[in-house]
Amino acid sequence: REAGEATSRRDALALVFLTALSALIPQPAVADSTGKFTSKRTAKNRYVPRIKAGIAALKDDDEAVFAMIADDMIIAMQLYGQAQKRGETPDKISIRLEKDTAAFKEAAKSGDLAAARDKFKIYFEHLPKDGKEPFGDGMAPREEEE
Repeated sequence: REAGEATSRRDALALVFLTALSALIPQPAVADSTGKFTSKRTAKNRYVPRIKAGIAALKDDDEAVFAMIADDMIIAMQLYGQAQKRGETPDKISIRLEKDTAAFKEAAKSGDLAAARDKFKIYFEHLPKDGKEPFGDGMAPREEEE
């Protein structure tokens, strides 16, 4: 056998071993946040039911229920707002929704349900009006026609 052949086999075996090993090592998960329909659909399915539960408690003026689910609603609002960005980096829409969520959080933590409703209304008005509105009858809020 020539030295060149042994080296080639060794290199081939190393390549096969490394390829198999790389398949076994878990790769970091990366969320798709490019504004694709599937990303927005996933966000809607994950976060909107949690937000709707909070909306129901706010509408019913049920302080006890709202106090129990407020943290979950706030997190869902924050994540849903972040999912509204149009690319990989936060844009003016997602930044505005994060600020609206922070204002809602402050009102919700104070226990003032009326203020929390007002802050949620602002958050809702700042959601993109691109077709379907996730919290109601399926239609996006539209500008009043004059």
